Amino acid sequence: MSVTHCDPTVNLFSVVHAVTLSGEIAKWPVVGRN
Repeated sequence: MSVTHCDPTVNLFSVVHAVTLSGEIAKWPVVGRN
């Protein structure tokens, strides 16, 4: 995948992916307490 770092689409995807990943990590302790 060869894209420029200034591509807004790539930046948006990175932000969405980071938020989604953070949301998944936030769920883990809740699952572990059950």
